[in-house]
Formats: sequence, C-alpha cells, structure tokens
Amino acid sequence: GGALLPLRLLSLALGALLLLVVCWTVRELVPNQPGLALGATAFVAFLPMHVAMTAAASNDTLAELIMAIILLLSVRYLKRPTSPEAEAEEARFLVLLGVATGLGLVTKSSVYVAVPLVLFAIGVRYFWLNPAPLSARRALKALTLYLLPAVGMALPFWLRNMALYGGTDFLGLERHDQVVVGQLRTAEYLAQHGVAPLMRDFLTTSFRSFWGQFGWMGVLLDARLYQVSAILSALVLAGFGIWAAGVWRRRTQFEPWQWASGGLLALSALLSLAGYLWYNTQFLQHQARYLFPALVPIGLAVALGWRQALHRERALAMVVLLVGGIAILALAG
Repeated sequence: GGALLPLRLLSLALGALLLLVVCWTVRELVPNQPGLALGATAFVAFLPMHVAMTAAASNDTLAELIMAIILLLSVRYLKRPTSPEAEAEEARFLVLLGVATGLGLVTKSSVYVAVPLVLFAIGVRYFWLNPAPLSARRALKALTLYLLPAVGMALPFWLRNMALYGGTDFLGLERHDQVVVGQLRTAEYLAQHGVAPLMRDFLTTSFRSFWGQFGWMGVLLDARLYQVSAILSALVLAGFGIWAAGVWRRRTQFEPWQWASGGLLALSALLSLAGYLWYNTQFLQHQARYLFPALVPIGLAVALGWRQALHRERALAMVVLLVGGIAILALAG
C-alpha cells in the first residue's frame, strides 16, 4: 500500500547504490577490463528475481549492499601495499570494514559470512602477500581494529535479543523456530517422499526462484523463459570453465593480490551457498534469493563465462554442447 511506498523507494535507491558498488568492485579487481564490470553490473541490474526483491519493502537489498561494500573494501585492502607510511590508511580501512560489518550484523543474518571473509583477508595479507617477522603481531593489531567496531555495534543488539528471547538466543533463531511451528521441515518431507523427490524439487525450485518465482513462491514465469535461462546458464558455465582453465595456464601473469581477491570472492559465494544448504537441511525453503548476498562474485562469474562463450572460435563447441544437452534431456524425458 501507500504506507510502504517510502520503504520501497528507499529499497530502490539502495539497489541503485548496489549496482555502483558491484561495478566498482570488479573495476578494482580487473581495472584494465571495463567490459567485465559492465557485464557483472548488467546481470545484477536485470536479474528478474533481484529486481522484484529490490522493489519490495525488506532488509534484503540493504544486506546485499553492505556485503558488496565489505567485499569492495576487502579487495582494496588486499590490493594496497604494506609500508610504514601506509599504516594510518590501513587502519582506516580496517575500521571502515568493522563499521560495515557491524551494520551488517544488525541487518540480516546472511551478512554474518562477512566476518570469516575479512578474517581471511587479514590472514592472507600478513601471512602470504606481505609476510614479515612481526606478521603475527601486526595481524593481531589488524584483527583488533576490525573487531572492536564490529562487535561494539552489534553487542547492544545481541544483548537486546538475549533479554527478549531468553538464554543465549542472540540471533533469535530459537524464537524463529517457535514462530514457524507447523511449517514443513525437510526431515518430514524426506520421510514422506524420499531423497530423489527432495533433490529434484530442491534443484528445480532453486533454479526457478533464482531467475524469477514471485509472490509467496506461487507466481512463476512462463516455462519457455526458464528454458532460455537454462540455456544461458549452460553457456555461462561452459564459458566459465574455459576461462578458469585458461587462467590456470597463465597463472604467473596475475598479481598475488588478484589471486587473493579472487579467492575472497569465491569464498563469499561458497559461504553463501553453505548457508543456503544449511537452512534447507532444517526447513523446506528452496528460495535461491538467499544467495543474493553473493551477487558480486556471481555477477563477475556470469560476465566471465558469457564473454568466453561468445568468442567466435568457440561457436561450434557451444552448439555441440547445447544440442548434446537437449538430446540428453529428451532421452531423460
């Protein structure tokens, strides 16, 4: 209704900021390839399910923006050289990361993956990119500069939750389980239908809900649109595999900080996927929008895969891939 209009407009504004941060992050990682930044940003901008979520009044878009900002700051943190002259600026980066993480911790539980990501960045910076005799001490100082603002901002929220929900339920997870009593659990579905239907429904619904399954998961796109999305996904996966193989062959041409930043983005995607899988071990929630906090690495992977798939010399191989896939699906019914 009209009462939610300001919140929806705010969410749209946050979504626009998210696009800028996605573009900026990719440009930081690969500054000499602006097309990749444009491709990743375009994917995030026009993903139907993400557009629908951005137009809604919720905390999802803010959580995604905060995660993207944390990734951007982490990439810039890994990129900057270590020197005595840069210690003050490095400290500012760590405090900014702490503040961004603190905001994320009080926004949505999906942002909690930011903590291991920043810890990974700190460890990589001091024990791989710039190892020194006092690396452990400097890493401990960096850890303190990061955790103090993050924990300081989240602690009142955690104490409030424990006082409200009781015990040590600082995230309200136990209270959540009480509120959703009666909601179908994965164990119940598994006992009634078995493993194969569960896996089929999980994969099918996750795929559809990533591209577009609206309302309370009851409004689907036309089946042909999902088929087109499946074709595009197959091409992107094939292209990304080709890109990854080529990067490994040319691995000495990349800077160590780029490897570290790429590992950070990959870890971000893996942690978001792990959280999605973990949640689905408890409740039947095959909503792939829970993967949207990892839109930066997903968007970059799509841009990389699509660029490789569109190379003219690979046209025949892509046609063979698609025809072969269609034949397999036809044989499988």
